[in-house]
Amino acid sequence: MKRRFWLRALYVGLLVAALALAGCSGDDGDNGKNGIDGIDGLDGATGATGATGATGATGATGATGATGATGPAGADGADFELAPPEMAGLLACSTCHGTSTAVAGFVESKHAMNSSHSINACATVCHNPSGAMYDFAAAFGESPTGTVVGCEDCHGAGSNHVDLPFTESVANTAPTPDVCGQCHNGEGELAHLAHHPFNELIYDRFELSKHAESEHGGGLCSACHSHGGGIANIELGRQATLADFLAAYTPDSVDAWTNEEAWGSIQCATCHDPHTTELRTEDTVETLTYGEDTEETVVYSAEFNLCTTCHQVALEYEAVGHGDAGILVDYYLTESYSRASMVDEATNTFIIYEYDLPQEDPAETRTRELWPTQVFYHDNTPGGGRNFVDTHFAGTIVGRIAAVDEETDVTAGVNDVELVGYKVNASNPNACTVCHDPHSANKVQVEGGVAQAQSFAEGVGMFHNNYLGSAQGHGCVPCHNGGESFVSWVEGGSMPSSGSTDVIACRTCHALSAVPVAGELADPTMVREFAAGHDFAFNNGAVASVADLGVNQICFECHKGRSGVKAGAFDPATTRVYDVSYLHYAPSMAILFGDESGMVPTYEGKTYAGKFVHPFTADGFPGATEFGCVDCHNVHDTDDNNAMENKMYNEEYVCSACHYEGAGGLDAETLKERTVDYGVRLRDTIIAEYNVRFDPDIDVDGFHDIMAARNAGSEIGANDLAVAANIYKIFNYEDGSPHGTEHGHGGSWAHNSKFARQLQYDAIEDLEGDLTGLTRP
Repeated sequence: MKRRFWLRALYVGLLVAALALAGCSGDDGDNGKNGIDGIDGLDGATGATGATGATGATGATGATGATGATGPAGADGADFELAPPEMAGLLACSTCHGTSTAVAGFVESKHAMNSSHSINACATVCHNPSGAMYDFAAAFGESPTGTVVGCEDCHGAGSNHVDLPFTESVANTAPTPDVCGQCHNGEGELAHLAHHPFNELIYDRFELSKHAESEHGGGLCSACHSHGGGIANIELGRQATLADFLAAYTPDSVDAWTNEEAWGSIQCATCHDPHTTELRTEDTVETLTYGEDTEETVVYSAEFNLCTTCHQVALEYEAVGHGDAGILVDYYLTESYSRASMVDEATNTFIIYEYDLPQEDPAETRTRELWPTQVFYHDNTPGGGRNFVDTHFAGTIVGRIAAVDEETDVTAGVNDVELVGYKVNASNPNACTVCHDPHSANKVQVEGGVAQAQSFAEGVGMFHNNYLGSAQGHGCVPCHNGGESFVSWVEGGSMPSSGSTDVIACRTCHALSAVPVAGELADPTMVREFAAGHDFAFNNGAVASVADLGVNQICFECHKGRSGVKAGAFDPATTRVYDVSYLHYAPSMAILFGDESGMVPTYEGKTYAGKFVHPFTADGFPGATEFGCVDCHNVHDTDDNNAMENKMYNEEYVCSACHYEGAGGLDAETLKERTVDYGVRLRDTIIAEYNVRFDPDIDVDGFHDIMAARNAGSEIGANDLAVAANIYKIFNYEDGSPHGTEHGHGGSWAHNSKFARQLQYDAIEDLEGDLTGLTRP
């Protein structure tokens, strides 16, 4: 501060001195004014100050500092873990996968749009476990009609996959059977599938089945013994001959031939598309002509195509008639099973097929021979083969298929054998499952099972299992709908009164999936049982309970009879025999129950026998017992169900101990003739009285024409004749074939002879006929 004051003083002093010197040089004072001008020079000094303010040169850049030390390697990474996956929701899945073919199938499946389950506490557990139905409309633009099983319910929680799609996948990219088994089993609150054709133990039975233990990879074996090979084989389509199969399933056409990753056992997704939930196969439809009609007709159902991809059979077919569903088709084994196709005529030995086994070194080869006479792989293998072509279809087969001898004896059984066959309907949606449970893979492998199957094919099967029978063309439900509808009814559902028909087969009577002991395979011989509170109603309204029927309950519905006492049966105005009157409606159960059934008109003031109970046990010892239908009738091996020939005269059965031929009063033939005597006397009494009253001169044939007629055709002119004729019809005309001449079908002589004789005696008495030699029991 002092320095600046000093400089300022010096500057002012110099300025004053300058002015003084200037003033001395002139005489005139005007020069003083010029001094004042000097003062103006101050501005110039100010400019000098500006030069001093010039910016100095930029200093040199300092040296770069040393690099800091690197932090501990990977410390942050070691602390990072994925959180447990959570449900991302159906909308998140659809964002990336919404346009895929698999998802399109899922959208229309029974798991999604076509679910019929409404949302409730029960349905939530398996039908909407993750709440997928609430995201469905936002994800796919459609509102589901019921609950929805979402993607993550089968594939597992997907939050990590959504966040890191290229490094993290869902838990179950290809869900295994145990995932399906979460719902399709028989455990606890989930055991609610009682109306499924095979009950609720789908996964439980599969887990114990040969399908679940089928793993056998490599070569041809993988086609039917591995998951990947099975899918590849299905995609190739069902082959018609072994040669076609060998040509189609090769190392060049299927990855599973050598790919060990594809060799896991058969599983749910082998046969079912997991997204559509449908079978992986479709119906085979052909344009067929019968008579003047040409129709698109299913000749092989999706189920038949699926099962016979491995359980192979070569068939030919032809249109043979009309049914409710259209043209009926009959099937026969092709000529490929005959001697001409299997035997080399020059050497009289069987043709042997060979194929190359896959080797680690492609340059190596190892050839395996297939067993002789194989039309398909595993036909006629040692030990009896599959017993498939020799039981299921009619046709010509070489004898070796029917009876395999020593595996080296290729000349055995070189002659052809003609088979009748089951008449399996290959177009039936349940072509295979009418007799087999696919989940337990049962082959009815029980003692005598093969013999029963073969005899059923050639005996009763031609009636019960004849899909070409006339009833199949008339929608005769319930007795000719032995498939899913009948089974549903047994399990507590409703019995339809009309609609499509299905044959009576193994599944109708046997609970193929029944497991007598937990952890064991199903016992296909177990007979179906109704719920304990089920009531069986006769046509007139009388009811029999499950306890009343016992082991006969499964036979009741179709064998109870279709006749019955109509209102006003004894009204004088009623002059016709009841509307439906022919053998097909024989009231077997009504006769067995006697007066308790209410199915036969009885006379006022009389007492009648009730349900017949045999006085001896099934073991031949005294004591009332409930005999079952199969105790007298072999339902597997006879075409006419003749109990006398089946059991009473057959020394293999206990019945023959008392009812053997020549046993006097207990001889089966004697018992039959005793009841027939009452029937013949009643028939002759009705004819004689009819001729007296109406003078038409009818004979036995004319009278039987009235018995066979319906509605007005059964007019017989008077009430007492109509009642008596109805009694005759039930115990005689409907009781045998040919009509009225032999007993057998209705079984009145064996089912309840006392009841039959009581009523026929009373009818003769009411018409004032001849009772000579007859007594009322």
